[in-house]
Amino acid sequence: METPHSLAMQLPMNDIKTILQTLLRMPGNIYTGIMLRTDRSLFASLFNIKSMLLQSPARIRWTGNCFVVTDKSVPEFRYQVRHKLRCHFSYSRGIRKRAEHLARSYSFDGVGFADGDLYIDCGANYGDTKAWFDLNGLAIEYVGFEPSPVEFKCMKENVRPGVAHNLGLWNSNGELKFYVSSGGADSSLIKPVHYDEIITTKVRRLDSFLTSKVKCLKLEAEGAEPE
Repeated sequence: METPHSLAMQLPMNDIKTILQTLLRMPGNIYTGIMLRTDRSLFASLFNIKSMLLQSPARIRWTGNCFVVTDKSVPEFRYQVRHKLRCHFSYSRGIRKRAEHLARSYSFDGVGFADGDLYIDCGANYGDTKAWFDLNGLAIEYVGFEPSPVEFKCMKENVRPGVAHNLGLWNSNGELKFYVSSGGADSSLIKPVHYDEIITTKVRRLDSFLTSKVKCLKLEAEGAEPE
């Protein structure tokens, strides 16, 4: 009687690869569940194995402080992310695909950007949207705001030479409670149902930072958009 192992040995390598690719594409597959439950170094290795099997250009490595995301289709790019969940769901298809997805979400193609335009990124998180401008050779003036300290550390590297501010935007200057929910990018000045911790953050009025006409204001403030 042939064992599963002996049957597998008889399969051509291409068939084995196809089977693995099919399994990895299954919603809620076991592999992804295991990935997200491992330590960050092992997660990076498992992420890269999955990328190779699915023929994705994305690769990551854990530095001890953050994940560095690279994309074989744009080798000059390096992108910093802190959380496993964001790495997997945002960058599993690469930096270029992530940038294109965000551009469609925010309808960037309809804005008509040009070099020198001022782009305000409110609720910048890791500064993801900046990559779209860089990939399209647009030398915009980038100004981003992110209250969460962990995300901000990555963001200020990701948006260089753009300007990054570690504070929130509000309808007055001062300090407010900030509810940190980093895994799902749900941190907010408005108390959410689920959050990891509460910190105090500085808040400022947007007009105190404006020195020229704004071409585009991107608002992703998790409920604090009116303020």
